[in-house]
Amino acid sequence: NGGWLTDAVQGRFVLLSLGGFAVETPLDTLHIADPEPLLRARYGTDCAYLIRPDGHIAAAFDTPDPAAIQAAYRKAGGTA
Repeated sequence: NGGWLTDAVQGRFVLLSLGGFAVETPLDTLHIADPEPLLRARYGTDCAYLIRPDGHIAAAFDTPDPAAIQAAYRKAGGTA
């Protein structure tokens, strides 16, 4: 409801979870259960994205795999 997605995730690593995709990780998670049409069109549903502190997407996931998310987080420069 208003605002920019980049404003909501800027400054830290965030796991953006869209639709029914839910996974437990130690990362901050922004879960949007019912994405608005523009967000759905741009990013899809039932998926997740690891977003770097600068707002760029570091990795995309179409299955909830905490080990893959943690590996992508480490590779992107986060801590273990």
